Amino acid sequence: RYETIFFDGKDPLVMTEDMVVEQSHVLSELGTSEEAAKIRAKMQSGQLMSDMEAFKAANPGCLLADFVRWYSPRDWIEEKTETESESVVFD
Repeated sequence: RYETIFFDGKDPLVMTEDMVVEQSHVLSELGTSEEAAKIRAKMQSGQLMSDMEAFKAANPGCLLADFVRWYSPRDWIEEKTETESESVVFD
């Protein structure tokens, strides 16, 4: 049986390499049910929050779009329109 590690939002999430491997294994064993998806999202949200806070601290004045482009460039698609030259994010 594996112990699931959740981030409570109060303390920084610090994991050893062994803990990362363990969590990766747990995530892959969860399956594809709706409940598994909720558990997976909760488990991963702590690391995401930590990464977002670190990015914000290193890049004062940045926007969420800046973080998405840096953190997950495949999820950022720039589309130019005829009247705008703004970036648009699509899921």
